[in-house]
Amino acid sequence: MNGSTKTRLFSTGTIIDGKWILMECIGKGAMGEVYRAHQLNLKRDVAIKIVSREFLESLQDDPAEVERASQRLQREVETMAQVRHPNVLQIFDFGEFTVTQDNTVHPMQYIVMEYVPGNTLRFTMSEEGFGEDEGLFRDWIHRYFFPVLDAMESVHEKGIIHRDMKPENVLMDQETPKIADFGLARSIRMRAISDSWDVKGTIHYMAPEQFVDFRKVGPAADIYALGKILFEVVEGKIPPTTVPLKSSALTDPKRPFFQKVDAIIQKATAENPAERFQDIAELRAALLDVMKHDTPDPGKEKATTLSSRSRPWMMFTAAAAVLAVTAMALWHWMGNPAAFFTARKAPPTEKTISVTAGSPAPEIRAKDGMAMVLIKGKEASIDDVPLQEAFYMDREKVSLHHFAEFLNQVKDTLTVEKGRVLQDGKILLYMGTGTEPHEQIYFEHGRFHLRDPAFAGRPVVRVTYAGALAYAAYYGKRLPTTAQWRQAVAWLHSQVPDFSAASETQGASPMPAGHMHMMDVSSKDTGTSAAPVPSRTDLPLEDPGIRIKEWAMEGGAPATPDLVPVISWETLISDETPKSRYRSEGFPDVGFRTVIPVVFTKARRPPAGMRD
Repeated sequence: MNGSTKTRLFSTGTIIDGKWILMECIGKGAMGEVYRAHQLNLKRDVAIKIVSREFLESLQDDPAEVERASQRLQREVETMAQVRHPNVLQIFDFGEFTVTQDNTVHPMQYIVMEYVPGNTLRFTMSEEGFGEDEGLFRDWIHRYFFPVLDAMESVHEKGIIHRDMKPENVLMDQETPKIADFGLARSIRMRAISDSWDVKGTIHYMAPEQFVDFRKVGPAADIYALGKILFEVVEGKIPPTTVPLKSSALTDPKRPFFQKVDAIIQKATAENPAERFQDIAELRAALLDVMKHDTPDPGKEKATTLSSRSRPWMMFTAAAAVLAVTAMALWHWMGNPAAFFTARKAPPTEKTISVTAGSPAPEIRAKDGMAMVLIKGKEASIDDVPLQEAFYMDREKVSLHHFAEFLNQVKDTLTVEKGRVLQDGKILLYMGTGTEPHEQIYFEHGRFHLRDPAFAGRPVVRVTYAGALAYAAYYGKRLPTTAQWRQAVAWLHSQVPDFSAASETQGASPMPAGHMHMMDVSSKDTGTSAAPVPSRTDLPLEDPGIRIKEWAMEGGAPATPDLVPVISWETLISDETPKSRYRSEGFPDVGFRTVIPVVFTKARRPPAGMRD
């Protein structure tokens, strides 16, 4: 999740060591900030981990701890560099630079890593758990857990203990899990940095011996954490009130298959390390042994035996009951409007995110690498479980970098002529001649580039409605409707009560430094005066149509054959009808962002708070 702009150490457009241009802050930890960056010489996106402002400030009076932190960061590099595995995040580089703060020069270090634009392993798991749904469990284990085990085995073979395994530290490169964040790792080949008695790790995944002596834990500590993850797959996310450092067990498993899974979980999370699986191979073998055997539900066997002995009138009664239940189910899923809030609104080819009741993540990272925020709206329910209509919306407008990358992905379908980019005869983007600040994209040697990399994170403008639609469709998303925009602003009001009041007058100065992803469109550029600008820099949805208007859809479809609504700040805080622009035009004050609808499905199990 993006860190608050008030506490970020670097602004968008900062160039590190002459070749890494920072695009956006995508993560924040105890000692570091992680940025998505673009490598100028190789023209690829990477992730850069840098010591955070708060961590830097906290160590100013302790030179020894500064040195230890520096060594710890370098150790993370050495640790990750030792492992080459498709399910372990790859490291590219390590470097040092200096930052001047309050007239003091601070040496800083950074790690350059493979950039994974997806979510984490947590996103593949149900908040309430899969329960005793054997099919879902088997599929998840084969698709995600076995690759994680393979990666962890490779890590252990190098003499490295991760010590902070949890779903959030496994990144998803589409369907490929990659173990990341080795900041707490220990290698038997490297001496300890400090003898201080610090407890580090995530408490609910931390083995008891890790709490007692963090420096001397072995592979069994990682196996304990993997056992906890296995437990969560069935039972749901471990609630904060759970007593840590204890063994885990499933709640009264009924089926033989899950009774065997429960035995594996209990052994993996045994409080005594000697009683756990002693290596990853042993844990994998136990899981494979359970997975290769069919364990039919005894209840089903009993039902089959009974039906074979039933009389005809009993069979007729059973058939009638099945028909009745089927009819009720069809009404529930097709006639009950709470069952699917947005499913019928979304075209079959459009991506939706399906979640069980109450489980959508507050923020995700989409296929194009954009951070998307969950926007909630009108309340409804499924089987008395309260829900809200929802969709994910890009936190920020689509940037010049993102749009240029999209053009390069589909360049074989494009033609470039007279400063315009066309696809199937439709204009997607007016590149211009490069004389205006917003005309940053140009085409050369068969690829699209940016004239000045410092502009990479700013919103793309002069993109047409067709261009915005094409971008959204390529990544399985769509443009927001005007109704969704109003819902987003209502949600912003609920998150930031003084949102609408925190504004400046006409002709205000440009947005504060926190809003780095916005073009400074002045009256000289657009022929209009600037709109009121909120002074807050920590909004959960940045720059909602304030300086740069955005393409929108009316009721999910274009308003007229030629005119399409554009959202502006004035229309968002009032009941005004959005102004329209011609769909074939591109304007220096119009950009766009995208949304993904959320489809709620019936929860397979009661919420965690209702279970024993």
